Amino acid sequence: MTLRPIITVCGTTGVGKSNLAIELALHLTRRARTDGWRGARIINADSMQVYSGMDVITNKVPEAERQGIEHLLMGFKSPGEQYVVGQWVQDAIKASPPSAATDPDAAFNLHALLSILDPLVANRWHWKDTRKVLRSLVVIKECGRRPSDIIFDQTKDALASKPRFRTLSFWLYAEPLALERRLNERIDKMIEQGLVSEIRALRKIAENDRGCEANADYTLGIYQSIGYKEFHDYLSAPEPSDKTFSIAVEHMKISTRQYAKRQVSWIRNKLLPAIYIANKEETVTPTYLLDATGD
Repeated sequence: MTLRPIITVCGTTGVGKSNLAIELALHLTRRARTDGWRGARIINADSMQVYSGMDVITNKVPEAERQGIEHLLMGFKSPGEQYVVGQWVQDAIKASPPSAATDPDAAFNLHALLSILDPLVANRWHWKDTRKVLRSLVVIKECGRRPSDIIFDQTKDALASKPRFRTLSFWLYAEPLALERRLNERIDKMIEQGLVSEIRALRKIAENDRGCEANADYTLGIYQSIGYKEFHDYLSAPEPSDKTFSIAVEHMKISTRQYAKRQVSWIRNKLLPAIYIANKEETVTPTYLLDATGD
């Protein structure tokens, strides 16, 4: 059976994935006119951009800059709604062939539970890999055994399974110093575009949902967005000062840089080994590293 083709773009936050995806989709759409293809659409795999509104804090590509390319699974969930990777997979399959290599956020609290019940197997999975975390929890519930007791054979079987799609994968990478400068500049631009106003709006939603913003759960929905928690002290102060504002901005920049480092680690230690194993018998996921260091 011929596998359906798909292109995936992975990389850290702020490295330029959205722009590359649009350029690729435009190229394929132009080729469709002569090659008989149906064109290309973009499936959003950013766990924060699935939420409606809050365009600045989630770094959505403005409608005017999408160049007519349809973006699926973007802005269709309410800010306070929980949405995990398993749901995204189901929705992506319904919408169009899903990406086989993404880096979406998943439920941190599920991984924390697994860490208590079976710390050995929890160390094998990134907290964003909700599918594997849930699978491990189901094993504990249904079998009454820790997955670490049987994980060796199960892992072999899971990694040897054949992919659903023939995937061309691009890893967009920027050198750390260049990326750090780019991320800092982007946060400064976000502030100019109204970031603080969006965070205030989020706080009002949290107050309506929970009755008290101080009890906001930073692991749910859009409240996980970098910036929301970092500006908590500034916006909660009776008289916000320039100093607390500067501290909030710096904390947001630090959190963003740390997040980018975790993403690179996930790609190197989780994604690439899985791709390597999938390609052992047949190259179904050719992967290319693209240098995005330059402006």
